[in-house]
Amino acid sequence: SASSTCAAAEPPPAKEVAEELLRSAGVSGGLCSHVGCGDGELTAALARAGRLVVHALDPDPVAVAAATARLRSEGLYGPAWVEEHRARTLPYAEDLVNLVVLGTPSRLGIPLDEVVRVLCPGGVAFLALDRDAGGPIAGDSANADLARVAALEVSGRIESAGLVWNDRPWLRLRKPWPPQM
Repeated sequence: SASSTCAAAEPPPAKEVAEELLRSAGVSGGLCSHVGCGDGELTAALARAGRLVVHALDPDPVAVAAATARLRSEGLYGPAWVEEHRARTLPYAEDLVNLVVLGTPSRLGIPLDEVVRVLCPGGVAFLALDRDAGGPIAGDSANADLARVAALEVSGRIESAGLVWNDRPWLRLRKPWPPQM
């Protein structure tokens, strides 16, 4: 029933979450990968911004069907689409994706190195943290995720790690421009 699924504090609408993520990312266009898209509400909000081609992934065929139906009903299918995906790797070439939005919990178990691999230089990833359900990366705890992020910062593979707060904390990572470029 609807009453049993409602939380005491309503999360902000997907439109507000998408606007905040896009504002914080500073990404002006390109490819967005929404990993763990669920029913596609946030996917649709990202697509409505009109600046990104949005490819959503989810391992659950029921969620994929719901997200696809949502995109079609809102006239967004085409610039945004959804696929069932269960692999621990993302289906993109290296340095291709401008924005990765990794939902919580990530039922795909995508390693952080894989997220960084697909980000283009200057690209941004948002990892939704949920302290109650563990971290978004490969089922680790949020603390383990933060330790992995710190190690990537020290190695120079990411920069600008920071938190963006909305209905839950989002960890923002930016892939730097390589010095040789």
